[in-house]
Amino acid sequence: MPLDGLYLACLKEELTAALINARITRVHQPGRRELNLVLRSPGQNHLLLISAHPLMARIHLTTGSRENPVKPPPFCMLLRKYWEGGRLIRIAQPYLERILTLEVQNRDEFGLVSTTELICEFMGKHSNAILVKKEAAGGRKILGSLITVSPQMSRVRTVRPGEAYMSPPPQEKFYPGTLGEQEGLFLERLREMGDKSLKNALVALLQGISPLTAEALLNRAGLDPGGRAGGLTPEKIRALWPSLLDLGDDIMQKNFRPTLLLGEGGRPLDFAALPLPGREAEGLAVESFESPSRLLERFFTAREGLHRERELKSLLEQVVHRELERQQKKLGRQQQELKKAEKAEAYRRQGETLTAYLYRAKKGEDSVLLPDLYEPGEKILKIPLNPSLSPAQNAQAYFKKYKKALSARKELVRRTRTTRREVRYLEGLHFQLEGAGMPELLSLKEELAREGYLKAPAAGKARPGAPAGEPLKFVSSDGIHIYVGRNNRQNDWLTLKKAGREDLWFHVKDLPGSHVVATHASPPYKTLEEAAMLAAHYSRGRESAKVPVDYTRVKNVRKPRGAKPGMVIYDDHKTLYVTPDREKLLKPIPPE
Repeated sequence: MPLDGLYLACLKEELTAALINARITRVHQPGRRELNLVLRSPGQNHLLLISAHPLMARIHLTTGSRENPVKPPPFCMLLRKYWEGGRLIRIAQPYLERILTLEVQNRDEFGLVSTTELICEFMGKHSNAILVKKEAAGGRKILGSLITVSPQMSRVRTVRPGEAYMSPPPQEKFYPGTLGEQEGLFLERLREMGDKSLKNALVALLQGISPLTAEALLNRAGLDPGGRAGGLTPEKIRALWPSLLDLGDDIMQKNFRPTLLLGEGGRPLDFAALPLPGREAEGLAVESFESPSRLLERFFTAREGLHRERELKSLLEQVVHRELERQQKKLGRQQQELKKAEKAEAYRRQGETLTAYLYRAKKGEDSVLLPDLYEPGEKILKIPLNPSLSPAQNAQAYFKKYKKALSARKELVRRTRTTRREVRYLEGLHFQLEGAGMPELLSLKEELAREGYLKAPAAGKARPGAPAGEPLKFVSSDGIHIYVGRNNRQNDWLTLKKAGREDLWFHVKDLPGSHVVATHASPPYKTLEEAAMLAAHYSRGRESAKVPVDYTRVKNVRKPRGAKPGMVIYDDHKTLYVTPDREKLLKPIPPE
């Protein structure tokens, strides 16, 4: 998946043809690690994206603009000073390295011709874009960079304004374009790789190729990419060598074919600058592109969407987990306090017993043994006393403790009930996060903001009344529509707005899960079973057997005042026990 030197060479050809002598009309920096350059060639504007993202570093022409900050970052202002109004005169790549240098000629504030270079390094977490100026002595001085690298960050190589630019340490690899001149040495080094796989050995030895390209070379030669490098026989070498020489020829002749590797559902998995033979046998698909930029735009649009989804999901999981843990601890403390408050009845019993037998207690005693007023002749109570108080005063002290404990108990029962509802709500959110896609995650984010767990979104952006997407839709074996909510907003909308009063409502018993509605007042048993199966599957009990699913008419379901999203109460219900089975589960109808 990383942008290898071979694909960068392919991009260099496209960018050279499209952008050389184009004028840079605008420079933007949408994010800390990204630049957008607007270039004007005769009759056409181009937008060039440069990213130094640790996981998605790249450069390519793009059709999509990004939102820019109100105040441009310092490096953006620096690049505007040197580049806006200038012309791109050269694009260079040293020996299939993952480095592309853009050279721009402009006039400085004195009207003199000035040349600067933006060195774009695409090296994973070390990716960067560095603006340099050539010096008379032959070196290059750093003017600025997207990412400043201090001595504390790297002992090998620093990147700071005013310092001399040092190229990344060279890789001791073979250049594919001249491989024919080094056949003996290359094969000797290849055999020395021993137990390393052929794929990894080629990546380690050949300049500019990724693991996917190495696999393509080996598949073209009919060799197993996972085979041992040390086990190369003369026959295997004879099969491999033409494939390697063809790679060198393709590079020298600039014969590239950008190819995208696709997985299930057409999801982009990886890409290469050359064809990818043999992947169809693995259940994968390939798609060729005339433009390497267009391929990268499609690939990274999907990858950025997935990355944003994972980041948002991780954030929401952290918030929900933290709050759930906090509420569970709070509930534990409240339950302990409630146990103490349960002594209210004991205080009353002690006070009344002491009052009935005041004559048997004396001031100055620290306790007294008295027959239990409620179980006379059977139980003796040992009642602790305050020696400084009279027996009557001790009795009154017990009645005061009773009233205080009784009041505390009522309050604790109320607070414990509230906390338990909060725990159930958060457990429901935690379950919904498990299978949530981007629309559901955005809905959950808004919900968490409205409930005070996250910073509230900007005014006008939240839509608390509208469901995020549509509930899942199914058709039972009897032709009856069944709907399944996928988040709290959908659950509320489905149950309280969309469903008819006589429709049947399903929910797994005492566990987090989706609201399920069958649009029929008295459906056949098969539909009841299928709806219950869906309720069990879209719940925390999906991996259990004999899952209890309650069902009732929608008119028996109501939302208490002030209840959390998705929280309802119901009565007059029946219960079905089902065991979720993916093979028997109804398939959702695709949205129109």
